[in-house]
Amino acid sequence: MSLPNFLLRTHKGRFLLGVLSLLFLASLASLAGTMVYDLVTAPRPVAPQPRVPEPGFLARAVGFLLLEFLSVLFIVSLFGLIWALCAPVWVVRLLEKATRRLLWSMLILSACVAILLCMT
Repeated sequence: MSLPNFLLRTHKGRFLLGVLSLLFLASLASLAGTMVYDLVTAPRPVAPQPRVPEPGFLARAVGFLLLEFLSVLFIVSLFGLIWALCAPVWVVRLLEKATRRLLWSMLILSACVAILLCMT
């Protein structure tokens, strides 16, 4: 079973990946920095004010998930920039092997789940 190769190896493709990664890194870093600054320097009222409700659990959870999502995108963009600058051949082979193993594992897992669902 051959897998399509989506890894960029040409100079033009790596340059495009590098530029896109830099754009994502700049925008995500400023956005994540602003969110962290807002979380750290949020004004803490001395006495609870009845007209201004405290943000609920759902609002804090959504904010936390958004910050985690931005962090993951930042890391992926950073790895994209590293890939654009230098990608040795052994990394390409390692990623292809890992992708192949992951696909086979997912296929076997889905077959086992399908068998278990059919049995019940």
